[in-house]
Amino acid sequence: GPDGAAGRPVERVGWASRLTAVPGDTGSAMRACGDRADHRFLRGLRASMEAIVRVHAEDQAVMDANRERLEQEGRHDAVAVSAWHDTRAEAGAVRRILDLVHVTGARVYFVHVSSPEAVRSIAAVGRVSHRTYAETCPHYLLLSTEDIIRAGHRATTSPPVRDTGARDRLRHMLPHDVSVVGSDHCSVLLARKMVADGLEGQPGLPGNGYMVPLMLELVAQRVITLARLVRLVCDNPALLFGSSARSGRLRPAPLCRVRRVDLAVTPRAARPPSLCGRRLAPHYE
Repeated sequence: GPDGAAGRPVERVGWASRLTAVPGDTGSAMRACGDRADHRFLRGLRASMEAIVRVHAEDQAVMDANRERLEQEGRHDAVAVSAWHDTRAEAGAVRRILDLVHVTGARVYFVHVSSPEAVRSIAAVGRVSHRTYAETCPHYLLLSTEDIIRAGHRATTSPPVRDTGARDRLRHMLPHDVSVVGSDHCSVLLARKMVADGLEGQPGLPGNGYMVPLMLELVAQRVITLARLVRLVCDNPALLFGSSARSGRLRPAPLCRVRRVDLAVTPRAARPPSLCGRRLAPHYE
């Protein structure tokens, strides 16, 4: 069947989770919760139902200290956003939530994980518990801090993309340690990103219409096999979020969409306004 971290089977949950824990500030309307709130949330969820908790993993205390230092230095550029949301903030939040998994037995799905170190930690617990899953996204697999330097605040996300070394290590984790690749689609007004104080800009990049062509580019580069890509973007999400009876595989009964792939053709990302909504220039040239 479809596999998750380290080739382990992904168990079907039966319904899509609508519950999200946010240890740190995302740069959006979602607010952070503290240690006690995290613990109560996961313990209460585990006691009441077998659901998956989706976690945006960034540690608020680390980010607060980072931001204070950056403001003292007068830093408000796009690279400062990466220093604000650094890998220590992600690693700290992941570590804290994994500790709670041991205590509560909750299922946790870490959304848009940006660093290979965080993925490695999540996968290590998942090999033993089968209760933790790491999602990453195309921008973490294709972009780097060099793109932030080039494009400025247009290319900021939360968490931000990392350096080329981290990006390449994350690519190598796709066959075994990553459970899902998701678009992390954000329909963000460009004016909300390009504000005077860069630390106040809204992060996010469009993903709908771009994810499959971008991931097929990695297949063409032999970073990942086509079969593994299908598992990461179709099979595993369908099993984890309860839609496997209706979609995710080619069977007589389920609803499915079929896409024919010709890797000899240069992938072209669609730009449907109905999906992307508020226009934001892509950064995958």
